[in-house]
Amino acid sequence: MALMTVIARCLLAVMGYDRAVVSYLSRKDFWRLALSSLLCLCSAFLYAVSAAYLAYVAVYADFARWLTATGIGIGVFLFAVTMQRLFVSTGGYAHHWDQQRLAQWRPDRLRLVCVVIIALLLSLPYLLMSHRDRLDQQIEEIRQTKAAFYRDQLRRARDDRREDLSRARALVAEDEQRVTARIAGAVAPVKHTAVAQSGRRRALLIGVHRYQHFDALPGVGTDVQTLERSLADAGFITTVSIDETRDQLVLKIDSYLKSLQKGDISIVYYEGHALQRAGRNHLVPADYQPGARAGAYPISQLIDDVANTSPQWSIVVLDVKHRFPESAHLGLAPVHSQPNTVVVTAIPPGTVQPANVASDSMLAATFAHQIGVADNPQQMLQRVVTETAERSLRLTGWKQQVVATFGKHTDLFRSADIAAASEKEGPPGTVGTDSVGCREDSVQTLQRCLRARLNVLDASLNAIQRHRHAEDEHNVDLYLASLHQSSMLSERWKLLWDERGGNIVLALLIALAMVLGDLLRDLGVDALRSYEQWRAAGARIAIEAGYEKARQSVGDALTPYAAGPLPGLRWHELNQYFENPSAARLSLGGVVAAANGSDAELRQALILPATTPLLPAPQKDANPDSTGPVT
Repeated sequence: MALMTVIARCLLAVMGYDRAVVSYLSRKDFWRLALSSLLCLCSAFLYAVSAAYLAYVAVYADFARWLTATGIGIGVFLFAVTMQRLFVSTGGYAHHWDQQRLAQWRPDRLRLVCVVIIALLLSLPYLLMSHRDRLDQQIEEIRQTKAAFYRDQLRRARDDRREDLSRARALVAEDEQRVTARIAGAVAPVKHTAVAQSGRRRALLIGVHRYQHFDALPGVGTDVQTLERSLADAGFITTVSIDETRDQLVLKIDSYLKSLQKGDISIVYYEGHALQRAGRNHLVPADYQPGARAGAYPISQLIDDVANTSPQWSIVVLDVKHRFPESAHLGLAPVHSQPNTVVVTAIPPGTVQPANVASDSMLAATFAHQIGVADNPQQMLQRVVTETAERSLRLTGWKQQVVATFGKHTDLFRSADIAAASEKEGPPGTVGTDSVGCREDSVQTLQRCLRARLNVLDASLNAIQRHRHAEDEHNVDLYLASLHQSSMLSERWKLLWDERGGNIVLALLIALAMVLGDLLRDLGVDALRSYEQWRAAGARIAIEAGYEKARQSVGDALTPYAAGPLPGLRWHELNQYFENPSAARLSLGGVVAAANGSDAELRQALILPATTPLLPAPQKDANPDSTGPVT
């Protein structure tokens, strides 16, 4: 029993209890505080284990798991013990000056609520520990499912790449056959233009010149008419919308979309104002009213609707250069293209044309010129960008930068990019094409260029077919390795939530075990009150001893004064000793120093009012000449 008492005293000392005060507690209160302290120490250990396991699961690197988990566990344990010691040392200290309030004191309930919340959160890692084996099996199944999905994505991407190369090869082979036939004299020369490809050709031209509520944009109607003639010469069937309201524009767009079929070639051109709202771009029809939320037409919707018709390729030209009066942003927001689609903007997103530059559209003029003379769409876009910059700089002194945003699968008509990429994949010794495609300098040169391009495409197709399985499996293995390094905590929490019925009960039981020591101490508050009362009594005893020592020192310091007893003021028993910050002046040195000074300084040191005499009037002695020390 003596050994148990020693262990209990050491435990109470660890948790912050004063050993001298503990020795005055009753046996019941002593063992109650010892039991609650033991449970609080166990709670700190449970907190540490929970945090350490969570860190162990979350850390990726194997070599750092144990080190990190151990460090975090020790840190959480020391923090929890320190918080318990802080509560013990400061729990009822504020009420020591008032015995009545101290007798009714109890720990703050808000602290207990916070402890319960922390315990509930730290009980969750124990759920991961209790279901570890089952969760590991389910997580492994999830990893394999993710790997299978990733393998399927790689297969689809490679198949799309192979399909693009096959379609590009078919087009190049067709051109090569025509050139061979020309050399043999079998057919007449065929002019190769940017749109001389299979598929119907359709174009939608939208221009807004006169706005009902805004200033007019000069030159828009002329640009649209010029572009309409050039497209008609290139074999396009055009749909034109000029200065139409939103309802009319919607009907015109719907009619154009219905006319498109799979494999068609589509060109959409818009010139006018555009509005940027919430990061999305909108066409501004002629009847748009200032402040209207639904009066504009989303540009992204137009791009998506055209792409959903599965065109062979599509070009969307946004000839928007002016700042819209109602827009709070400069120019267009960044645009996003779609498969087999190129979005061309007159100037980079987020910029506008300077106010001192003429409003004539350089892009419309160069686009109308190049649509009938370029050898392929890639070459046409390159020439449009270059010619627009040169022409604007020459005529206005401002260099207009046209931006083309390519979507997925646009390699179909970006033959130069296909050749460059394929040259890297093909075996050594393959011949690539130049950056602008094959030029018709001579029939023989054109034939050699087309045959070299066919060799490059064939080598790329063979490389894809030969290395497809090995590369895919290598990439899948790397992906699986990254998944195994990850703890996949989010997936583990989701699996636990799916079985939340039993897990909630288990979490509540674990949290109850964590807060059991605090609950027992809160329920057995009488033991805490007894401890605080004894601690306050010990403090008063120490203060009494200090008072007597100070009284003796003050008496020694007042020996030069007339005989008489010291004032009976017991300043250390006043409430203001505990409450008034000025009580700090009641130090022994301060009183002795004041005694050697004036009466006012001594009164101030003893916190005495000015009307209180320092010494009572001396009594008459039988021997008036006798003097003696102050007692």
